[in-house]
Amino acid sequence: MIILRLLIIYSGKNAHPFVFNWLASPGTLIIVATFIGGCIQGESLKDMLKILWNVIKGLWKTIITICSIVALAKVMGYSGMTSSLAVTLVRIMGPVYPLIALLIGALGTFITGSDTFANVLFGNLQLSAAKTLGVSSN
Repeated sequence: MIILRLLIIYSGKNAHPFVFNWLASPGTLIIVATFIGGCIQGESLKDMLKILWNVIKGLWKTIITICSIVALAKVMGYSGMTSSLAVTLVRIMGPVYPLIALLIGALGTFITGSDTFANVLFGNLQLSAAKTLGVSSN
């Protein structure tokens, strides 16, 4: 069985293939563990799939939101918007940027409603700004 791991989004200059390792993804492992746990508890596959479908129906807005934010972050990264924003902010703010970085993090959490989403959206911005300032990213 061949599992798609490599997705070419853009093949022009400076292209970076998107690699997704399905078997190492935490989401895949959680789903597999859920079905194994259901089998151990004696649930039928039909009942487990019915429960899964009900969860998806209940969370469809959240699923759309997560996919949209991750897609936006990827587009911003691939297009260079993140780097451009970082360089511009560092040029404007200079050595006080680390203080502004706190506000960007707080604003991102407020806008997205989640620290995780804020990190997905603004994490590369902070990393690019740190590199522009010459600060270690470790």
